[in-house]
Amino acid sequence: MNILTYKNKRLLKFNVLEQISFVEHAFSTRDFGNLGLHVGDIKENVIENRKLFADSLDIDYKKLVSAKQVHGNNVVRVNMEDIGKGSTDYEESIENCDALITDVPNLPLFAFYADCVPIFIVDPDKKAVGLVHSGWKGTLNNIVGNVIDAFIKEFASHPSDLIAVIGPHICMECYEVSNDIIEKFRDDGYLKVTDSVNQLDLGKIINNQLSDKGLKRIEQENCCTSCDLDMFYSHRKEFGKTGRMAGIIMIKGD
Repeated sequence: MNILTYKNKRLLKFNVLEQISFVEHAFSTRDFGNLGLHVGDIKENVIENRKLFADSLDIDYKKLVSAKQVHGNNVVRVNMEDIGKGSTDYEESIENCDALITDVPNLPLFAFYADCVPIFIVDPDKKAVGLVHSGWKGTLNNIVGNVIDAFIKEFASHPSDLIAVIGPHICMECYEVSNDIIEKFRDDGYLKVTDSVNQLDLGKIINNQLSDKGLKRIEQENCCTSCDLDMFYSHRKEFGKTGRMAGIIMIKGD
């Protein structure tokens, strides 16, 4: 992972994706301010923050495509007619969806996070990309598995060709969950249960789910959104009242 700056604001890029010539991508930090239109901030301020983040990649913020994330496992293929959906108006976002995929150049996918797990997926052979939001519900329902199935169906991808990056998210030590949530997960080494606390490792579960679908190239970033409030927003650490970081991924045009 590389930390870059734009106008004295930090953004993150991932080594394996930087090596793919047709991919533009980034993950914002707290420096860019809140990028979510759904958390109660003044709309005009959020749009200005989005513009600044998009400018850092030389992307027109009015082209950003985002979804109304619902902690589900639905995947939507995005085409040119979707360009700009949700970029300046939350109500125009793609409905009922936590993963976007596309093979259309110059169509930037945009998603929001504050502890949940961002997953960037690229097919270097078919020139297709995806961006996933996975909290515990999406992870339980294997949203990344659905995304890989969608790549196979929509783009004739081979899982062994796909590259995935698991971005910054809440770590197991910070992610305490209730007994009823713990009971929903089968323990393959990603649970820590004691008399006083239950902890869940979302990143490890997702990494295993991607491996189970046949992916060979998975890069996982281990920086924690809850541990580092200087860098990130954390819904858990900030008691539900906080902003959102965002991920962008786009196929560069000719």
